[in-house]
Order: sequence, then C-alpha cells, then structure tokens
Amino acid sequence: MISYKEKDAMGKAGDNSSISIILLAAGKSVRTKTPKMLLPLQGKTLIEKVIENLQSSRIQNTVVVLGAWKDEIMEKIGNLPVRITFNEEWQKGMLASVIKGIRSLPADTSAAIIYPADYPFITGKLLDEITEAYFKSGKGIVVPVCKGRRGHPVLIDRKYFGEIERLDYERGLRLLLEKFSSDIFEHPTDDENIFFDIDTTEDYIKATKK
Repeated sequence: MISYKEKDAMGKAGDNSSISIILLAAGKSVRTKTPKMLLPLQGKTLIEKVIENLQSSRIQNTVVVLGAWKDEIMEKIGNLPVRITFNEEWQKGMLASVIKGIRSLPADTSAAIIYPADYPFITGKLLDEITEAYFKSGKGIVVPVCKGRRGHPVLIDRKYFGEIERLDYERGLRLLLEKFSSDIFEHPTDDENIFFDIDTTEDYIKATKK
C-alpha cells in the first residue's frame, strides 16, 4: 500500500496514474421514466457528456458500472476508452455498484473517485483538485464542500475497499463517512455542480438550460 509520504510525492509530481474513477451508471431511472443516461445533453447523451468531462482530468483509469439499460448504453460508449463492467445486482442500489466497481479496478489503484453518472457538470478541474487534495492532505477520504455542504464525487483510499464491501446496503457510503470521520479531508470549492444531479424530469430541463 502507498504510504502518505509517497502519496504526497506523487501528488507534487502530478502523477495521477494510481487513481481510478468508478462511474456509476447502473440505475433504472425510475423517476425520469426513460433511461436518463441516454438523455440528450449538449449534443451528446448524458453518459457521453459525463465521460467527456472526466476525460478532461488527468486521471487515466475509469471503470463504468452498468446495470439496467446496459445494452442501450453500451451502444453509445462501447468504443470509448473506459473499462466497462456489469453489475448483476444493480437492483440492490448504489452500494452494490460501488462494490462491483471496486472489484473491477486495476490492481495498482491507490484510491478511487466514486462518481454518480447523473452529475453532468463535474469538471475535470475539480477531479484533479480532489486528487491533489488526497495526495497532500494525508487523509484517506476526500469530499468536496461548497458553502458548508458536502457534495459529489468522493475519493476513497483503497484501505477502505474491504470495509465498503461490509457496509449496510441501506446506509451505503454514508456509514463509511460516519465511521471514519476523522480521516476525511473536506476540499473547499465554489462549484455548486457538486450538488446538481439529474434525478427528475424537472432536473433534466434545468440541465438543458445550463
């Protein structure tokens, strides 16, 4: 496992090769009543837009977790430079997809950014800031904070991957953050898009006007 001293040195060198993104795109989209990953947004589908955003960061490794609508989504992203895995238990919720993503990470991953794919405006700049905060803070969890509120995405060190597999499915990652609150670094940002997800049709309409 990479030590904090080694992490800091890597961060100063700008080497993000040990960081991976787990992009969660397995949900059924019940509230939008249509596969929201395939909704058009800024000339692309939502999931293509999100992948474009994350590829503007310095992070090189992305695992996309699919579930419902996997065949339809694969038609759009099958040729993109991401690793795709299928969560057969997607009905169990987000934590099941996080666990599937962890099990599909490259072996040398030191930490993973858990990125819900319905957050369309997270920038590559913010992802790089979160990664840099991880290397420099000596903390195992990094959470972006805007105006006193925590948002997404969250970076988690690999030392917690086993712990995640033992979490309660109902409480999910919230329980991890509660249990290891002393190991959290809150990264300050002015970017309110850490709160903006497409959960309903109304949210989608707002997104199209951004």
